[in-house]
Amino acid sequence: MFEHFLEPVILRPASPAEGAGHAIGALIPAIVALTVAALAIFAASRVFGGDRGLEGGRAWAERFPRVHRLLSNKYWVDELYDATVVRGFWATARGLFRFDASFIDGLLVNGARHVTVAFSLLSGVFDKYVVDGLVNLVGTTLDAGSRTLRRVQSGSVGNYALVLAMGMFALVCLYMALRQG
Repeated sequence: MFEHFLEPVILRPASPAEGAGHAIGALIPAIVALTVAALAIFAASRVFGGDRGLEGGRAWAERFPRVHRLLSNKYWVDELYDATVVRGFWATARGLFRFDASFIDGLLVNGARHVTVAFSLLSGVFDKYVVDGLVNLVGTTLDAGSRTLRRVQSGSVGNYALVLAMGMFALVCLYMALRQG
């Protein structure tokens, strides 16, 4: 199924003979490039070949100073590249650094830190006054209740028998009241 994905945009010849004509189209630029290179090599060997090396070069430089300057400076490609690509990347890098320092690190990272510290302070206040306050309230309540129970728990068996008798009397009275009603 995937192998048919590009079929609508790729033209396939109906037969192999139809596709053969396209191969010559790719050879023409290659032949032209090789011809130009061969002619340049031949011209250079005629101008600079043999014992004419440096003298021939100087003669050409004096005869064609603008061409010599253009070729000596390599068409100013390095200067153009530095002025456009390198400086463009440096400017982009500086801009991205400023964005990172002010927005990413400044607002987001430091902002998250400030929010975390604020919630930490609120959590500490809540823990100190609400949670610890409730724990202390439970402790105080149990302490007050235990003081009352300490008076009842005197260790005297007579007091225990009196409380037991009063409790049984209260239960009998409650039973009688509910039975009549």
